[in-house]
Amino acid sequence: MGWSICFLFLYWSMTVKRLIDIKEFAIKSYVY
Repeated sequence: MGWSICFLFLYWSMTVKRLIDIKEFAIKSYVY
């Protein structure tokens, strides 16, 4: 149970980081 929660949290944090990276890349490509 605890392991699956830890895995879910890790996956969620990676997804959030990816979304932030895509967002920053879109902003940079829009500016330049």
